[in-house]
Amino acid sequence: MRFGSKVKCVLKIEKFEKSFKLNESIRNKFSKPILFHLSNDDYPFLSTFVKIDFRKEKLSYYKLLSDENIFTLDKFNIVNYSSHSSLAAENGFFNFLFLQPNLPHDIFRYFDLEKLMCYVFSASEIFNGKYDYVSETSGLDCTRNDHFLIGVGKKNTNYYEIYSCSFDLREKIKIIEVETHKYPPHDVRSYDDFLFATEFFDQRVKMPNGQIVNDYIELENLIYNSDCPESKIAKDMPPYKSLEINKFKISPLHGEILLIDMRKSTNFEFLTAGFVPSHIEFLDNLMYVSSHNFLFLKGKMIYLGPAAIDLYQIEDRRIISGYRFQDPTGYRFTAHKAFKRDGRPYFVTIGHPNRLFLVDGLNMEQYGHVDLGGRDVLTECPNIKTYLNEMDMADHYHPLRYSTMEVSDDGEFLIFWDQTHIQLMNTRTFEISPIVDFTIEDFKQKTYHSEKL
Repeated sequence: MRFGSKVKCVLKIEKFEKSFKLNESIRNKFSKPILFHLSNDDYPFLSTFVKIDFRKEKLSYYKLLSDENIFTLDKFNIVNYSSHSSLAAENGFFNFLFLQPNLPHDIFRYFDLEKLMCYVFSASEIFNGKYDYVSETSGLDCTRNDHFLIGVGKKNTNYYEIYSCSFDLREKIKIIEVETHKYPPHDVRSYDDFLFATEFFDQRVKMPNGQIVNDYIELENLIYNSDCPESKIAKDMPPYKSLEINKFKISPLHGEILLIDMRKSTNFEFLTAGFVPSHIEFLDNLMYVSSHNFLFLKGKMIYLGPAAIDLYQIEDRRIISGYRFQDPTGYRFTAHKAFKRDGRPYFVTIGHPNRLFLVDGLNMEQYGHVDLGGRDVLTECPNIKTYLNEMDMADHYHPLRYSTMEVSDDGEFLIFWDQTHIQLMNTRTFEISPIVDFTIEDFKQKTYHSEKL
């Protein structure tokens, strides 16, 4: 792809392959390759992406870690942010990084899988302004061919902007400026000529004294940097324990989803969602939105309670709220995949760390669940919230941590991965079988959001 915008730097990609075998009848049910990624703790920015090509029965590895690329990172002062999500584009994919508002960055990148080059872009240079934040997940613009949506924001302001960009970055169209929210959206999606965005980092909570806090950095300051005795005690405690101090026992408030009807120009409204609304997915006129129900303190995720997935229906240019899926053992639905099997809608999601739920996509009732890795660590757990908070602090690469999956074209099979193997599951029987070991030296599986290419 030839880009019409300035490239901050270019990284070289090393490619190598590995073969695997899969029954042809199953292989043909996955018409598109699937992308996931591996991470190196020392250089998370220099990920290795793995493409599962079912037709060729090959794993293609695209590795960034090299002495030359390390030198380039240092030369251009690029912070070591890790990958969050990707978006398929011409001959490759765009990749977006984790956003940490206390450590701003304005970087995203494009992987050219033919030329084996990774192009790193600065939002500040592309959009001709000083930007500190870029949305972590971006979808296609349904109103323009070969365009994707992206949110950008600036530090110390109370607004963000959403742009529509052509794949070659030559055309940049500003859609809206949202003046009521501080950080750019976590996920930006469009359906027909509606645009939706999740307000992930505006984490509204109520303090015991009735004070409303809209920003987790502000909450951190209240807990750890105030002059009160409780603040001094909190500094020496694990972050999740500090919320057990009476003065800091917060109440999470509802989150919001930005809704723009593009036929009405720049008028917009907000839909009510659960605490920390995160990811949006469409299936026909059905929209599923996950709310994680956690917040960040001292860079750690703190679980406050079970997550939720809300159903909305788009009918006659109206957005109608439907049922909600929630389970006492279902925390942090990192990803969800909606699909049809035998003409009926379903969705599948993984409750942290390893409980995979299969849910009816209309009434939002659980069809069944299975504990991946063969271990049920949640049913008998006396306090799931504490267990998960301690697990994440101790080992982010816990062997029972599963995050995402992809579904076959006909909804018969799921494909997912643990820390060593790509695995296949039958959605009718929940039978699981390994396909191939994908491991490479010094890298661990850290995929949050996979992608069909």
